[in-house]
Amino acid sequence: MFGTKSLVVAVGLLSLGGCASSDIMVQKQTAMDSRLEQLAQATTALVSQVQRLTDEQKGSGERLAALDKEVSSLRGGYDELRRQQAELAAKTAQTAALVPVDAARIEVVNREAGADEHDRTAQDGYMKAFGLFSANNYEAAAAAFVSFIAVHPQSEYVANAHFWLGECYVALHRYPRAIEAFRTVVERFPKGQKAPDALLRIGLVHDAAKEPAKAHAAFREVVEKFPASDAATRARELLLGKN
Repeated sequence: MFGTKSLVVAVGLLSLGGCASSDIMVQKQTAMDSRLEQLAQATTALVSQVQRLTDEQKGSGERLAALDKEVSSLRGGYDELRRQQAELAAKTAQTAALVPVDAARIEVVNREAGADEHDRTAQDGYMKAFGLFSANNYEAAAAAFVSFIAVHPQSEYVANAHFWLGECYVALHRYPRAIEAFRTVVERFPKGQKAPDALLRIGLVHDAAKEPAKAHAAFREVVEKFPASDAATRARELLLGKN
């Protein structure tokens, strides 16, 4: 009898032990499932974050590429602007060299009380031509100077008329005609007031026309023929600058 009861108790204890072990296993499984779910969620979030960062990096790369392209374009535009500025500066310097010192000065022709009608007509013709030149109307001024020279070849103003005719042609970029007009002043009126300046202008026009050898020769001629003139001083400076 005692043995039977002991067996029943033992079986009961074993049953209780089995139930306890089963509960522990279930709890452990549940905990593992929960942990796995947490890890899965964390992995999904991490993948999403990595994808977002990748997209942002890609977008940043595209923006950087666009900015780099824009910078390259701006740099190219800047280089082109610098080139144009250099060309403009060179042209401006060349033009400045061709502007005579006294071009802006208005020459005043005084009427003499005893001047006859012919002299007064010559004065009026010269003043009209020079007035057109002073107003930068070079085409009309050139025509007026040509007319004045033809009508008044013996006038005291004819040397100046040839000189300013040359200046009209310089302004109109008709360099061969300008040189011809200046050369007339030098050859026909070598002792005139405009002769040194006319010869200097010949050199400057040759220089503007990209004829350095002829320009150099003209500057040397100024120094040799008119050594004490202001034109010779300028010619020496130009010769030193070209050596």
